Amino acid sequence: MWSPPVTLGPLGKILVATGALPLAADLIERHDADHLEFPPTAEVSIAFGQHLAAVCTGCHTAELAGGPIPGGDPSWGPAANLTPHAEGLGSWSYDDFVIAMREGRGPDGVALLTPMDLMVPYATEMTEVEMEALWTYLQSVPPVASR
Repeated sequence: MWSPPVTLGPLGKILVATGALPLAADLIERHDADHLEFPPTAEVSIAFGQHLAAVCTGCHTAELAGGPIPGGDPSWGPAANLTPHAEGLGSWSYDDFVIAMREGRGPDGVALLTPMDLMVPYATEMTEVEMEALWTYLQSVPPVASR
């Protein structure tokens, strides 16, 4: 499938120049690191969950501690803490996590904020193995206080 090249208008160029919109290449810690040729095996494992969680780091940060969303709409609230910290998912069960991902509401019944609510249609397409692997990985990361 062909994708047109990315172009930035004047506002995009200003956001990049000021660091408000980081480029993907700037987020890579080691450009000389070995690259995986294939994703990890699709199984309930920390490795596969970490692979799936890579998409979460754009909003929830590399530590998954949440906070302001880089380049996000100013009306959006901060991204949630996804670590097993008390300020994050520490008191959540797996069932709470699945409901949040597939139904767009937290354990308290409150709807998830934008842009996370926009992810629900994608999460409903996740297999049970993918959901469990993602949860397994999130439970394995060090608990970090929210940003």
